[in-house]
Amino acid sequence: MNRFAKNQTGILIIVFSLNFILQIGFTQSNKPQFISFSIENGLPGTVVKSICQDSTGFIWIATDNGISRYDGKRFTNYSFEIDDSNSIPSNVINKFFISREGKLWIGTNNGLCYYEPVNDNFIRIIPYQNLERNNPMNIITGIDEDNDGNIYFLVETGRLFKLENNHPVMKLNIQQETCKVMEIDDQNICWIGAGEILYKFDFQNNLTSQYRIVTSDITTVPEIWDLVFDGDLIYVAMLKNDIIRLKHKNRRINKIRIVKKSPKCYMFL
Repeated sequence: MNRFAKNQTGILIIVFSLNFILQIGFTQSNKPQFISFSIENGLPGTVVKSICQDSTGFIWIATDNGISRYDGKRFTNYSFEIDDSNSIPSNVINKFFISREGKLWIGTNNGLCYYEPVNDNFIRIIPYQNLERNNPMNIITGIDEDNDGNIYFLVETGRLFKLENNHPVMKLNIQQETCKVMEIDDQNICWIGAGEILYKFDFQNNLTSQYRIVTSDITTVPEIWDLVFDGDLIYVAMLKNDIIRLKHKNRRINKIRIVKKSPKCYMFL
């Protein structure tokens, strides 16, 4: 059951660098109403990096200083506790993913974990247990599942893992230092963004190919930040202000101009 009022027409989440805004409905003049939240309202951190809503209606907010769960009225915060192995493994939260079975997965700067609602705690899965905290080999930047419900996750150094009985098994190593996004499409193809390179990994045939993305800004190194699929098209959001449209069957690439951009806002496609 949704925990928000029944007369609300929809929920829109916009991610800002200092807070987040929740659209809860419309006035009679069809103007959207917004509520803005920040650390003064109970958020644990100043940077919001990911937001999701679970099947019970809770909104989960990933920040640079822990996790916040919003029930429509108040925030419940979760943080790393050095003496509690069932707390989140790091306060720097990079990614949320809700699987088809409804499990909330969390990618942090020190490994993966998932939320256990019965005990209101977290089960940790850390690829390399003996490394120091914030090591790039344990920084999770992507989480997704294939058509069979298998969970995959990506670390910043380009290693792709599959969970087998809750143990990470490496399936691919592209040996890159700037892997920021991983998505699996409905054809069971895994896409990984690393700098200006978009990697395509076919699970079934164990084949890897790549696309080099060129942007209009020649003064900086391009960096892929997000991916969205639409049939045969892939929309690639770059870190600065380019959005690239890629038709991957014939490798045709088109750039889409951004009309307006806020310097305080991350733009997600």
